[in-house]
Amino acid sequence: MLNRKAQGLTHIPDDAPFDDRDFQSKWPTLFDYMFQTTWEDGTLRQTATLMFFAEGVVLKGVLNDRAFARSVFVTSATFSGILDTLEEGLLRNNLDWRQRKNYNGNSSSTPF
Repeated sequence: MLNRKAQGLTHIPDDAPFDDRDFQSKWPTLFDYMFQTTWEDGTLRQTATLMFFAEGVVLKGVLNDRAFARSVFVTSATFSGILDTLEEGLLRNNLDWRQRKNYNGNSSSTPF
């Protein structure tokens, strides 16, 4: 289960609605981060989203942590490179997260 402070992760139960064993085996931390639906205390958690886009010859990925109203952008020449970077960053807790700004320019303290 995810912990709101330390964010310790566990794997999704076998009966989870989304089942991609290949993705889960290659990028288990990212998989959990995206699809874990509860915190360790059992309360509901907003899941993360992941978007990919191309800019010229570079691929970019954006992991959006809706629970903490923050996002991280990573670049790579390949999709798997983006996923590898996110996996490693989540494991090492060294991603360059950006707090989401609300419309008046202040950091938002609530998830969107």
